[in-house]
Amino acid sequence: SVFIAFAAVAIWSSVPLTIRLLTTLKKRSGLYFYSILITTWGLSIRQLGYVLQLLVPTTPWPLGDLMAQLGWVAMVTGFSTVLYSRLNIILESRSVRRAVLYTIIFNGVVLHILMMTMSLGIAGSQYAAKHGSHHAASLIPKWKAPYSYMEKVQIVIFSLQEIAISFFYVRAAHQYLQSRFAQRGKTRQAMFLLLFVQIVIISVDIALIAIDFAGYLQLKLFIHSFVYAVKLELEFVVLNQLVELS
Repeated sequence: SVFIAFAAVAIWSSVPLTIRLLTTLKKRSGLYFYSILITTWGLSIRQLGYVLQLLVPTTPWPLGDLMAQLGWVAMVTGFSTVLYSRLNIILESRSVRRAVLYTIIFNGVVLHILMMTMSLGIAGSQYAAKHGSHHAASLIPKWKAPYSYMEKVQIVIFSLQEIAISFFYVRAAHQYLQSRFAQRGKTRQAMFLLLFVQIVIISVDIALIAIDFAGYLQLKLFIHSFVYAVKLELEFVVLNQLVELS
């Protein structure tokens, strides 16, 4: 019903987002281009994995779970890489850029490996329990307890990471405008639009965290990809501003 509607929109969004990417960027190469492309299809693959698990019970459990987890990696760390790659264009401080990059890599490696391991452990134990393994059934709560805790930790960390990178970008964009002979009205208009986009993204992240902490995990799983589809749509607004600034 509602879950499937969110899933369908997220899956379909990969097509127009890809078309927009190919028609907007003249140079179809580089970190910015590929990170947007990977994020776009990552959210679709993640959602397809969950749809298969929900609507097609005969789907092999490793296939559905791996699609969901690999899509999550591409979607979340991919979007942080999108933010980093455009930050890299206008931020002159190499130390800040390196710190941001190292943070993305560290959080991605540690949190993704932890969450994927626990998710596969839960899925594998549930599959074995359905086929009569009492030992596997006893392992399910042991996997779910740390998973429930880390689920909340990782969504907060990744959201804060995106907010921090966006803050550096807005600050760098303001400094960039101040250093150019740009009209004050255009500078104010560009900064207002950039700030508005960041406020919308932060609001969406807060809503997603609230849903997670409230315990609506299934709802969160199906709107997570939709949220990132919205973020990518807003990214093209920022991209247009970046082109004008350049």
